[in-house]
Amino acid sequence: MIDEGKMLEDAVEEFVKNELTPEEREKYYCKWLPQIAVSKRFGDEPNKSKGVACRCIERLRTEKQAVVFPTELNNDEAKTIFDKAEQAEFISKNGSLYKWNKSKENTYQLLAYFCEKMSQFLNLGKTDANGNPTTSWKPFERLFGIDNIKGYKNDWLRINLTFNPVGYEKIDALFV
Repeated sequence: MIDEGKMLEDAVEEFVKNELTPEEREKYYCKWLPQIAVSKRFGDEPNKSKGVACRCIERLRTEKQAVVFPTELNNDEAKTIFDKAEQAEFISKNGSLYKWNKSKENTYQLLAYFCEKMSQFLNLGKTDANGNPTTSWKPFERLFGIDNIKGYKNDWLRINLTFNPVGYEKIDALFV
């Protein structure tokens, strides 16, 4: 029986020793760490390693959050909002990061609304040609482990004129 946990622990330990920027860490962690862990166990036998690599990558999606916390969101203002959102049960702690508590009321469109409000509140985005603020989505995608959060906003706007998903008032209340 293969001890995938031990194999990953060894690879993660080696990874943590490296002093990398958060961007380099995320790239290394997502792309190379599973391959390193699997190759250490199987050498040049890729057929045996395929299933293990898939399971390793799945585990790393969860484990990487303990290593990569978006620096843009690591400040007192952001922590205050995260605390309020946690008390309102929109999010919950997941190690050192957060998990969006998806439910019938807490949709991914509401997550996109939260991220957009937070980005504006923290001035993370830039301004477009018309002087309107843009949203910085990447820190939130890393924080929640959800890709393409902007897509949930776009899905809403395909059938609605304004981006006010159901429950947006509760999100607005977090920022007062």
